[in-house]
Amino acid sequence: MTMSKQDLEKWNQRYAEDSYRKGNPVTLVEDWLPEIPVGKALDVACGAGRNALYLARFGHRVDAIDISPEGLKIARQRAAEQDLEINPTTI
Repeated sequence: MTMSKQDLEKWNQRYAEDSYRKGNPVTLVEDWLPEIPVGKALDVACGAGRNALYLARFGHRVDAIDISPEGLKIARQRAAEQDLEINPTTI
C-alpha cells in the first residue's frame, strides 16, 4: 500500500499544529503486553509514538515507522524526554 502526498501533508499538518493528541497506547497493546515476551517490536503507522513508547517502557526494542516526519519528530522528542529508545523511520 502506498500513501499519497495528500496523506503525508494531512498528517504532517495535524502533528505540526498539535491537533492529534493521543497519548495512551491502544487498549489491545495494553491488554496483550503481559502475554508478549520482551524482544523486538514493530510499530507500523506509529504517528507520534504512543504505542512504540509504551512498548519501549517495558523493555522492547522498537522500530517505529510512519509516513509523517512531523509525527516521528514528536516520537523522538517524547522518547528523549522519557529516556526511552525507539528507532523511528519514515517510509
